[in-house]
Amino acid sequence: MLRKIESAEEKAKREKRRNRLLIGVMLLLLLGSTAGYSFLSGDKDNAQKVGSNGVQNIGGQWAANYNGQTLYFSSSPETAKNISLSTFFSLQDYYQKSVYVVADTDSSNVNYEIASTLGQYTGRMQPACYGSCDKDLPEKNCTDYLIVWNSSAANNVYQKDNCVFIDGDITAIDAFLYKIFGYI
Repeated sequence: MLRKIESAEEKAKREKRRNRLLIGVMLLLLLGSTAGYSFLSGDKDNAQKVGSNGVQNIGGQWAANYNGQTLYFSSSPETAKNISLSTFFSLQDYYQKSVYVVADTDSSNVNYEIASTLGQYTGRMQPACYGSCDKDLPEKNCTDYLIVWNSSAANNVYQKDNCVFIDGDITAIDAFLYKIFGYI
């Protein structure tokens, strides 16, 4: 096969057309990816605002900003509002104090949920026993700041002296934490 001999004008015209086509494709790709990102990402990394309290759903967790710190919860504030809360404590009651946590069963989720939020503001958090026990833990009563969790089918949070008793699941714990931080 023989190639047709081109003049300099024809060659320049062909290059100009090729460059315009390439620029058009690149521009379409740039605009399309920007538009696609804006439609898919939604509001702040797929975050949805929930009411006026500023708590957002981010990747299946609920996040709230408190004094520049991000607090994460497992339950939504709307779900937590349905839990019976009979406690008057606020964050100031726990601020820079020793707080003890008692859990009746495997409590890794419970300890994490409490420590990752409230633990940022306490002096220290530590597992303990409510009253006497055979574990190698300090034995505490309601003269100390004590959070006692019991797994239960019914969610309920109530206070006796310096003890807060949380009966239920992770939603009851989140209700207590939302209340402490003033979100419900």
